Amino acid sequence: MSKMLELAICDIRSTKGFRKGYDKIIIFFDLDVYRENVGLVRSLIHDYEKKDVVFVYTNPAIELFLLLTLPNSFETLTQEEKEGILKNDWVDCGGERVRFVHKLLIEKSQVNPKHKGYDVSAFSKGFHHAINQENLYLSTKLEDLERKLISNFGDVFSKIEANDFEHFEYDLGKYGL
Repeated sequence: MSKMLELAICDIRSTKGFRKGYDKIIIFFDLDVYRENVGLVRSLIHDYEKKDVVFVYTNPAIELFLLLTLPNSFETLTQEEKEGILKNDWVDCGGERVRFVHKLLIEKSQVNPKHKGYDVSAFSKGFHHAINQENLYLSTKLEDLERKLISNFGDVFSKIEANDFEHFEYDLGKYGL
């Protein structure tokens, strides 16, 4: 991820019209990749947030937030499905190996956001619903990484929508500085 961040910083420096301290580069990433190294995530956030980079993260993956865009999606999940999302193991989906949350999203939405030709814009209609569901049911704390579903997607975009560009705060919990 640090190479991606360095590329973002290089872009900032080379882009005419980029307003340092106001404009932001938003980096999205799935936390399931970093379960074993939450300290790295905390360190990257600390090092780069002062360089006009905003981090949007979900545990286990962005498909979780997309799932929340669907009406009553979280309320109708079984306990088994919630546990499956948190584990996010590889599963079979029509002969293709995908992560559990990806398969669940396909089943519930009838859309595979990773395949060309699918109209993923339908998810945008439920964007504010997803933010509300995130606030009700998910954690934003990195310290909850191993035992809870996490997302700060809605929090970040609510601040952007409100033109709150001054700073973004991350709930680093016990991983705070």
